[in-house]
Order: sequence, then C-alpha cells, then structure tokens
Amino acid sequence: MINKKPELLLPAGNTESFFAALQAGADAIYLGLSQFNARARASNFNQFQFISILKEAGKRKVLVYVTLNTVIKNSEISSLIEYLHFLHEAGADGIIVQDWGVYYIA
Repeated sequence: MINKKPELLLPAGNTESFFAALQAGADAIYLGLSQFNARARASNFNQFQFISILKEAGKRKVLVYVTLNTVIKNSEISSLIEYLHFLHEAGADGIIVQDWGVYYIA
C-alpha cells in the first residue's frame, strides 16, 4: 500500500530552528554541515552537533537529510568521500545534492 500522506520537510540552520521544526511537526528536516554546503556563511552544524541531532530526531522518528549542494572540484573528491563516509556512519537518512558527480560517488 502506498502512503499518500505528504512529508512535511522543514529546514534547520541552527539548533534552535531544528527544535522549532520538531515542534512544528516535521516528518523530515534538512540541514547543512560546514562542508559542501552552499550556505557556507550560515551558522551550520558541526559534526558533534549533527550526531546529537540525529539521536534526537531518531527518538521522534524524524528523518534528517544533509545538503551537499555545491559543485565539487576534483581536488575535493577525497574530502567528499571522507565526508560521505562520516554521514553514512553517523546515520544520516539522505543527502540533497546539486552536483551529479556527488550523486555518482554517493
């Protein structure tokens, strides 16, 4: 059976907005970390905060997607692979990409 309920996907740019999204009833939240994020000047999450956020979201059965929405340079590929490994090990529910190269590497 197909679930016909739409997913409420909300952004979170910092810890305060993450908890606001939870209170607003988000089914999923998208956010950026310090790397490979088009909003590099925004207050993004560091890896320690991200792990804490994943735990809290997991308790509430809320999905967490990470934005990787920059175009990757060849010189960044090894860093990208390490970053994707971290996201996988941490338990991110998905990624949002801009660059097809990121898609193929992921």
